[in-house]
Amino acid sequence: MGLSVEVGLDETAVREVLSSVGRYAKDVRADERQAAELGAGGVPFFILDKKYGVAGLQSVESRSRRWPDRAEHQNRDLPCG
Repeated sequence: MGLSVEVGLDETAVREVLSSVGRYAKDVRADERQAAELGAGGVPFFILDKKYGVAGLQSVESRSRRWPDRAEHQNRDLPCG
């Protein structure tokens, strides 16, 4: 719990989420299905624009060359898994 509060999360909200069995299960399964459809088989795995899957560690330069139109948004893409 300490780390969640330390990074700025509301302690009451964190306790609620952690104690609610299955509350987000449907969303998690949907994310897992999407990642599998895009080829996720391990970590790190990145999903760009909810339609491109990129496996493995990618340098900023590599990502910028492969998706130049996404270079300005590169820090907004989050790893899955």
